[in-house]
Amino acid sequence: MTSKISYIFKRKESKNDKANTNKRPQNNDGKIVLSTWTIKNTILAHFGLSEKQCDIEDLGVIFNISVIDKQSDLFGIDIVIHQTTDIMFLDVSIDGEESHNIEVLELFDSILLTPKTIYTFLKVEVSLYKGYDIIKTYDDVSSYYCKLIYPKLDEFDRKIRLIMYNTYFIVFGADFPQKFNFFINSKGKLNKRRIEKRKGDEIFSDYIFYEYDYTQLIEILFEDKRTAPKGEEPKSDWDLYFSNKIPLLNLEVDIEKLKGYRNKISHCKILTKSDYVEAKDLLSKYCVAFEKAIKLTYTKDFFSKFRSDFENTLKRMTELLETIASYII
Repeated sequence: MTSKISYIFKRKESKNDKANTNKRPQNNDGKIVLSTWTIKNTILAHFGLSEKQCDIEDLGVIFNISVIDKQSDLFGIDIVIHQTTDIMFLDVSIDGEESHNIEVLELFDSILLTPKTIYTFLKVEVSLYKGYDIIKTYDDVSSYYCKLIYPKLDEFDRKIRLIMYNTYFIVFGADFPQKFNFFINSKGKLNKRRIEKRKGDEIFSDYIFYEYDYTQLIEILFEDKRTAPKGEEPKSDWDLYFSNKIPLLNLEVDIEKLKGYRNKISHCKILTKSDYVEAKDLLSKYCVAFEKAIKLTYTKDFFSKFRSDFENTLKRMTELLETIASYII
């Protein structure tokens, strides 16, 4: 498969540039262009490549550089540069196995974004950083890490919902869906939020928590404080039901980091390898904790802690079973 990164190099204007405008090469329209030496040789020098290591095709305002030296860490890279006035477009691609492609593109990106000054044979100082603002416009590396981390995000979300369904049905009883607005009113900043009311007694498989996005689920379980009796400190539902047996250090900091990573992934923003590693570690940490919390909701101790509500649930379930049995008999 082919993997790619694209950049735009926007030339920085300086006082000297404006003063020497007439000295810089221009095309037939009178627009300033960048010299072929500056582009081609600066790119080669910046990456420590010689012309012998590359297959170079010069088409004037467009030229291609293919790294053909098998000993080079950038072997297989194809660079296409298109210059127009004071803007330069650079596309770098590589064909091969995706994980290998990503490693090579990461190396290219790291070298490209490392400040370096080159002196030409005419002793002219040239620098990509001093001369240009570099903008990354397309990034298969980020796409790769977004796809790689998504299964963990999926597991994280689904386990949160399972914890919430189990906990709230036990705490509030079998008619919890009908009590949902009351439940929301017992929370802090969610007290003005409402879900769409269902008609009749229909219960859908996507009811309640599937109508909430990731941020709202986090708010309900971890951030919003339930109204406490006078003299008691308000607590989040995680603190109320689980933190004594499943302590989570740096919870607030971790949640904010995960929100940031989730935003990057959801909106296809830049996600680096270091972002991926940290997000994966955090998601793994919380998925393990969530699995413990899920198992805790099935224990007798958890039931007994909220016995009055649970007994009410059992009573309703018994009545339901008796009704079903009467139809069967």
